[in-house]
Amino acid sequence: MGVLKVSEGYPILQAMAKFKRGTIVWLTAGGPQMTAGGSAESGYVECTWFTNGKLEQHTFHEDDLQDSDPRPPSGPISISLI
Repeated sequence: MGVLKVSEGYPILQAMAKFKRGTIVWLTAGGPQMTAGGSAESGYVECTWFTNGKLEQHTFHEDDLQDSDPRPPSGPISISLI
């Protein structure tokens, strides 16, 4: 959490967003690549993505999202033996 000072000198705790607007995110359980939008409320992120050319939108809890693709890489994997 960050601290925001107000004119009276009293600190206000302000939650830091886990994902910035425009960050590419995935559900931790897998799914399509999505774009994080604004925070709907504390701890929740509005996400948008396309399915078959149709714009989709939903709000997810930030703990259910990650900024790296959870799927295993596709294609050949090289292993070096020593």
